Amino acid sequence: YLNFYQEIRRWPKIERYNLGRRCEDLVLDILDNLNKALSNRNKRFALYEADVKIQQLKLLFRLANELKVMEHRKYLFFEEKILEIGKMLGGWLKTA
Repeated sequence: YLNFYQEIRRWPKIERYNLGRRCEDLVLDILDNLNKALSNRNKRFALYEADVKIQQLKLLFRLANELKVMEHRKYLFFEEKILEIGKMLGGWLKTA
């Protein structure tokens, strides 16, 4: 969360409060869903919700890159992190 938060704080003001806020909310929703999956008997549902949020976050970061809100190298860094989280989540879904 900290890396995402720090990056979003560097965005131009108008993007920070529109696109950035949505990205920040998605990251927090993902964390919430993963926490629910740890403590819930219905892990699959919480994990599927987290997966949907990850796809939305990926789309918004791609949009931020296309709008030149962030540097391309930073976009690549975050895209890699989002893909890594998605792979871990996919593995967790297979075992749930």
